[in-house]
Amino acid sequence: MESDRTANRRREPRLRTGAVVRARCIDPLLRVLAMRNLSRNGFAIETDVKVLPGLQMSFEFKTVTGLTIHARAMSVHCRLDDDSARCHVSGWRFVDGGTSLDAAQELVDILSAEAEPEGGGGPDAA
Repeated sequence: MESDRTANRRREPRLRTGAVVRARCIDPLLRVLAMRNLSRNGFAIETDVKVLPGLQMSFEFKTVTGLTIHARAMSVHCRLDDDSARCHVSGWRFVDGGTSLDAAQELVDILSAEAEPEGGGGPDAA
């Protein structure tokens, strides 16, 4: 269950990505274990290390159909996963970088035609 504070910070619907989209950090120091969700503003991932807020990194997103985009994002928050003491969940906001932000938002638009919003809808601010 999410807190009112979390719900109030969200601006766009979150889409469950499941096996449809894979995320990879370009920097080999951060290994993405799984992608949790995606919105037009950002995304949430699972990692094996704590990510400090404010960190900026480049990511690659690839769909099962082969569509690949690259985008920069900034870490907004990080916490230990409720179900695993070894997994960190971090929220990332896309950094307005012109074409990379446009590509990320286009990816979300394509997926939103097929995906169900997380929690039945609701805004997101990843």
